[in-house]
Amino acid sequence: MTTNLEIEAKKVGLRISAEKTKAMQICRGQVTDPITVGGQNIDDVDRFTYLGSVLTYDSDTEAEVICRVLKAASVSTHETNLDVYDQQ
Repeated sequence: MTTNLEIEAKKVGLRISAEKTKAMQICRGQVTDPITVGGQNIDDVDRFTYLGSVLTYDSDTEAEVICRVLKAASVSTHETNLDVYDQQ
């Protein structure tokens, strides 16, 4: 599945690391064919973060909403702490 990508990457001096690469397959039903790089299977994941957004194999938005709420709460708590320091 990744043969063409490997060939083109090699032309410009790049190599795909099977150890560092993860894949998420979105399909209906069971995934039967593993994705391979250089003969090694790439690990499948159920979710990952891309540009700050949480993506899941089943397009579940709950994980994304929870992540954003926690980030907002973290920023809010940090701003409150800064306000206390400013008043001193």
